[in-house]
Formats: sequence, structure tokens, C-alpha cells
Amino acid sequence: MSVTTEVVTTPVGPVRQLTATGRLVNADPTMYLECRQRQALSYLRAVTPMADLLTYGALGRTTDYYRHCAIQQQPRWTMRQDLCDIEDIAALGYEVQWMGHADLDLLPRLPRLVAAGQPVTFYAPAADVGYWADLMRRRGRPDGGGRGGHGVMVCGVSEDGKWLVTPDTTDEGPEFRPEYLAVAEVTAAASADPEHWFVDCLSLRRTGAPQPEMFAERYRQTITGLQDGFEAYESLPQLLLTDRARRPDLDQQVASADLLRMLAGSRNLFHRFLRYTSHSPKVVTTYRRLAALLSQSLGRAMGYLSGQGPDDPGPWRRELQTLRTAEVTCLRQLKAELAAGAVTITLPG
Repeated sequence: MSVTTEVVTTPVGPVRQLTATGRLVNADPTMYLECRQRQALSYLRAVTPMADLLTYGALGRTTDYYRHCAIQQQPRWTMRQDLCDIEDIAALGYEVQWMGHADLDLLPRLPRLVAAGQPVTFYAPAADVGYWADLMRRRGRPDGGGRGGHGVMVCGVSEDGKWLVTPDTTDEGPEFRPEYLAVAEVTAAASADPEHWFVDCLSLRRTGAPQPEMFAERYRQTITGLQDGFEAYESLPQLLLTDRARRPDLDQQVASADLLRMLAGSRNLFHRFLRYTSHSPKVVTTYRRLAALLSQSLGRAMGYLSGQGPDDPGPWRRELQTLRTAEVTCLRQLKAELAAGAVTITLPG
């Protein structure tokens, strides 16, 4: 699928944007990834069906997820995930072009980069990114997210040069929607706080064909070395009960919900990778079902945390023990099939 641009009519007038802009679908519907990982994976999925190969390492260790969310009390999106690194993007046939900490000189370069089919991403203070600050205020952050960095992905520029097209997940659901930043406002904000604008700026450029053998070998190494007792499933019922007692604001950080989002999201991404492997249909189907069950558990947990139903954690213990057993069995079978012979990758047609 070639990467091209198109001129479309928008609320800010005609814009030239990457054609993939209108095809963006959130690759991380449980919203557990850091924002720029979500943007990169979603963009690459919109331009190549092979993007799901990037998720071979999505399983992670559930013990690490539990430690991050429950013990360290850190937001889910601050945990680094082994997805979309430079080497894997190169194996997909794309090059990451780093621009480092850019300045206002980036703005006149954006039309040329977009015309060349290259999205550009960088971090900017959340409170300065108007549409994101509005979302944060709706979710109880009067500071609009403060000076913490939010990932901005530029996919287009208006024909008059006054607006940037920056699609993002800013509605009350998980999907991308069109967003726009006024160049004049960006210029003023970046001039006032150059330290926090255009941080870690990069673009993506298509360079060649994907190398499935590279993903197959990296996948083998990742799963062979993965050790996980899945104790997080045993700890979750008590964590849910403790969080429920606080009657938390579910738009804010809640350890049990964050942990479930990470479990459901990672299993969903891993299943998408498995579809392109020669693993047995039983394994692929089991992971698909596991991801679906975890997503359902997440939905029920949000109701439980808001006070719906009785406090009794017994049903949660039984449900999560069943899921833990499935995880243990699935990982054992993955390793057995890898030990039995080469697991190959078939590129989607």
C-alpha cells in the first residue's frame, strides 16, 4: 500500500494530508500504551497490513505489570513496552529519522515532509495542545495536563500554512478523530517554552520490503526467554476490592483498572501477531479468546469499581484463576511449538 497525500476540505479549509489520515484506527483500544507508541502503531497499521508483526513482543511479564501499577503506583502508560523500536520498524521496511529536540525551524519543513509521505511526531506540553488540554479538563485536570509531554503526530498542513493536521484519540471513546493546531498558537507556545516543545522529534519514511525472517527470530528469542508465573491474576481480586473501597474517579489513575487494561491490551496485540505465524490454530484461537475475556473483565471491573453489585471478591477470584490457568497453558504450548520446529511468518496478501 503506497503512502501518498491528498487535498481534502476540512473545518480549517483545504489541507494536504497523508491519505492514511482518514484510515487511522486505534491499534490500542484499551489505551494502555504510551501515546506515541499508540500513534506510531496505528499509523503503520493504516499504511501496511504487516504492521501487526511489530507486536511479537506484546505479551510482556504480568509480574512487571503488577509491580508497575500496584506496587509502584505508576500510570500504565509510563511503563515502557517492547514495541515499535527502531530495529523492528526497520525490519518492517521503514526508517525512523530522528530530528532530536527541534525548534521553530521545524514548522516550515513540515509541508515538505508531509508531501514526501512522512508523518512527523514530537512531544509538546499537554496544556499547550488545545484539544488534549480540553480532554484533560473534562477528565478532572484543571491544569489541562500541565507541562507533561503529550505526543503530537502531524499528518498534514493546511494549504495556507496556518494549520497542522494532528489526529488524536480525543473523544470519549478510543478512536482517532481529526484535530488541528493553529501554527500561530504553536509558534507562540513554543517561543514561550522551547524546552518542552518539539522534544524527541522524528519522522517515518518507507525504505523497502519487510523482512519476516527477522521478526520470526526475534519472536523466538522473546518467547523462549519469557518466564512468568502470572501471579498478577491472584493479586487482582484484592486490588479491585481495595480500589473499590476508595470509590475512585475512573478517569484518573486506578491501579486495578490499569493492570487489567495492560493485560487485555497486550493479549489483543499479541493475538494480532500470532495470526501471521505457523502456530497451531488452537493456540491462535486461545489467545484470541483470552484477549476477548480480559476485555470483558475490564468492562465489568469498571462497573465494580464504581460501586455496582456486592463487594464480594469471590467471583473475581474464580474468574481470574480461570484466566491465569489459560495463560499458563498458552505460554507452555507456545514454547512447546517453538521447541518442536521453526515457527514461520506468512505475510498478509
